Amino acid sequence: MSQKSRVIIGGTSHIGFSIVNQLKSDQKANTFVSYRNQDKFNEFYEHHDLTGIYIDFNEPFRMNTFDQMEQINEVIICYGEEWFELFHECNGKAIEQYINAYITQFTIMLTEFTRRMIQQKSGKIILIGSIFGEVPASYEAIYSSVKAYQHQLIKSLAKELAPSNVQCSIIAPGVVTGGMTDRLDRETIDVLKSDIPTGQFVTAETIAEWVEFLLNQSDLSHTGQVISLNGGWHIQ
Repeated sequence: MSQKSRVIIGGTSHIGFSIVNQLKSDQKANTFVSYRNQDKFNEFYEHHDLTGIYIDFNEPFRMNTFDQMEQINEVIICYGEEWFELFHECNGKAIEQYINAYITQFTIMLTEFTRRMIQQKSGKIILIGSIFGEVPASYEAIYSSVKAYQHQLIKSLAKELAPSNVQCSIIAPGVVTGGMTDRLDRETIDVLKSDIPTGQFVTAETIAEWVEFLLNQSDLSHTGQVISLNGGWHIQ
C-alpha cells in the first residue's frame, strides 16, 4: 500500500512549523511543505525528511504544482498575513493584491485539491482560519472579510464533498503567541488578555495538536465544523 501524501500550505509560518513538528513522527505520510522563501525553508527544515514546494500566492497558481504526487490525502492550509489598518485608509492596489492572494489564488488552489480528492473518494482538508472569520473585527476589516470568505468556502465544501468521503474542518484561533503578539506592546497585550476569560493566548503548539486530532478522526461526523481556540473570548 502506498504512503499517503500530506500537503502543508504555509509551512514556513510559525503555526506551519509547529504543525510539521507535531506530525513528523507519522511514518505513514509523505509530507510536502509549501514555501515562498527558500532560505527560511532551509533554515526550518534542514533536518526534516520532507519535500518543499515553491508557491507564491502573489502570482497565478500553477495547476501542475502538485503533479509529482500520485494522490493528495491530507491538506492543511495555514498561510496568511494579518492586516491592521483603518478601512478608509487602505490602499486600493494593496487591497487588490491581498484579495488576489487570499481569495482568488486560495480558491483556485482548492479546486485542484478537491478534484483530486473526489477522484480518490477520500481526503481531509483543514483550514487554519481565525476568530475573525467568525466575528467581525474593527481595524482589521479586510483581514476579517477575507477570513470569513475562506471559512464559508470550507463550510460549503464540507457539504459538497461529504458524499465523496472528504472531511473539511476549520481551526479558528484567537490571539496566537508568536508572530502576531511580537508586534504588540505590553499595554496592548495586557488589555487583550484582560478581555479573555482564561487570560491566555493560544499557542501554535495547541493548534498543531488539534490538527493531529482532526487528522486521526476516521468518520465524517465533525465535517464542516469550526474548532474555536480562543480561551472563551468568543463562544458560539
